[in-house]
Amino acid sequence: MKKILAVGMLFLTNTVLAQGTMQNAGEKVDKAADATKKSTKKAASDTVDATKKAASDASTATKNGTTKAADSTKTAASKTDSAVQKKTTGN
Repeated sequence: MKKILAVGMLFLTNTVLAQGTMQNAGEKVDKAADATKKSTKKAASDTVDATKKAASDASTATKNGTTKAADSTKTAASKTDSAVQKKTTGN
């Protein structure tokens, strides 16, 4: 009878320990999944921010380049007009 009781207690103890271990493992898996989800969300947010900044920088560079090209064209046209006037007036 003592052997049966001892085996029963051993089985019960192992079952309780196994349940505790499974619960602990489940909690760790949940924490790891949550951490992965957060880091993925952060990485996506960082990517969006970097993309927006790159697009803004490209837009600014394009605007600046266009403005400089227009200014250069105006300057060249003005110089051409001046040269033509000098040639026609003889000055």
